[in-house]
Amino acid sequence: MRTKKLYPQKRVLYVSARLFQVQFTDSVRQNTTNDFINFFQSIDVLIVDDIQEWVSSPKTLDTFFHIFDHLFRLGKQIILASDRPPVDLTGVKDRLLTRFSCGLIAELEKPNMQLCIDILNAKCRRDGLKIPAEVIQYIAQTANGSVRDLEGVLNSLMAYSIVYNSNVDMHLAERIIKRSVKVDNHPLTIDDILEKVCQHFGVSQQKVASASSCRCARWPCIWPRSTPRCQPPALANSSAAATTAPCSTVAPPSSSA
Repeated sequence: MRTKKLYPQKRVLYVSARLFQVQFTDSVRQNTTNDFINFFQSIDVLIVDDIQEWVSSPKTLDTFFHIFDHLFRLGKQIILASDRPPVDLTGVKDRLLTRFSCGLIAELEKPNMQLCIDILNAKCRRDGLKIPAEVIQYIAQTANGSVRDLEGVLNSLMAYSIVYNSNVDMHLAERIIKRSVKVDNHPLTIDDILEKVCQHFGVSQQKVASASSCRCARWPCIWPRSTPRCQPPALANSSAAATTAPCSTVAPPSSSA
């Protein structure tokens, strides 16, 4: 869309790999393969999605090679999308892989929460939607970083608000999320609790699980961090007691402490 606005005279074409393959197969059946190739060789900006589907189609790859090579030599723009890098496209000939790799290879990573918020705000501005900031943030937190899920939830919110003549609020957003997005309901386990506690108090999990009688690893939450390890608060003020009481003989503080 941006290219068409800046250069309206340019021919821009987006096509999925599956549609390209279907059209190529039809051209073979109708004996119009040359017309098919000539059409794609006349494109200024060619965008092909999901090219990994051609891995098991050598004839389609051979035909696309001639199209790619022609456009490349003329300095045309070619954009290819795949779910894996070119080196992992097994079954593709080296002559095509080297051409795929000669351009810029960019990995589209999963958007973080802030980027999800920016995407939602941009869509709201573009469509003239008014959605509270807390709802935008809630959608960004629970949509698992999927742009399709973000747009789907946003469209569902507007549809429900129109059908039921209600405002877009947290209650409506929670209903839509439960129906539209697979929320990670990973249960809290003992390992999760142990990891967070050890991280907070600076104690390793191996030390907690060891057979050592050092109680500083067994009672990390009884006294503050500023209190020396291996001795209860009552002994921390006494230098004599701190130097004479061995770690293994210190009893844990009572619950009243």
